[in-house]
Amino acid sequence: MSNLGSIEAFIPENDWSEYEERLEAFFIANDVPDKKKVHVTISLLGRQAYSTLRDLCLPSSPSTKTFDEICALLRNHYQPKVTVVAESYKFYQTVQLETENVAEFASKVKRASAKCDFGTHLPRALRDQFVIGVKNQATMKKMLSEDKTFEDCQKIAIADETADREAKCIENENLLATPVNKIYTNKSEPRKRQVLMPQRKQFNCYRCGSSQHGANTCKYIKSICHYCHKPGHLESVCFKKQPDEKQKKKYIL
Repeated sequence: MSNLGSIEAFIPENDWSEYEERLEAFFIANDVPDKKKVHVTISLLGRQAYSTLRDLCLPSSPSTKTFDEICALLRNHYQPKVTVVAESYKFYQTVQLETENVAEFASKVKRASAKCDFGTHLPRALRDQFVIGVKNQATMKKMLSEDKTFEDCQKIAIADETADREAKCIENENLLATPVNKIYTNKSEPRKRQVLMPQRKQFNCYRCGSSQHGANTCKYIKSICHYCHKPGHLESVCFKKQPDEKQKKKYIL
């Protein structure tokens, strides 16, 4: 009968307590008897971790130890005892990184509290550090306005995060859609379609207003406007003088 689940070799840089929990779950799932736990553990540990275990067991052999004794040796080696003060300091330095979402940050806060020995103070400690460390200042103010639980604060932060993400998506979609809408609108306007019709009488020279020539051949090309004092057109056709932009005529170059 094949085993239920599998466990990879232990990596020394990882958390031994997590690996130990997985070993125990593996034993239960596969009905491994106590007398075989040591041998199964040795076969799963991997070369590097087993080499360390051998050194820790000297002058005895790992196979002469019980499962609990092996776990204690590896636990003390890979996870030396830490002070509550040091772990608490690390906990209160926990903040949400720019690359972390709310769910990831909440998990990090809980993980950082594991060795702080908060006891009954744990729910409040989790809530306080979550509120203090969240990166969205608007969300922080919202959570500070009421006495919320850690779970309530997570819901508020996730809701804000989701709303911000959806708002950005809508904004991006609008930016992409705007040029298309403009093209569609322009094509749908009857007055715009008239531009394509060869009716020269509808266009005037923007320098003098004449319909008999274009602006590039106008004799007033160097004239100074008496209204805006800029060169290139007469006062009678000065754009700046027009009170209503919608009343401007169409011009050609």
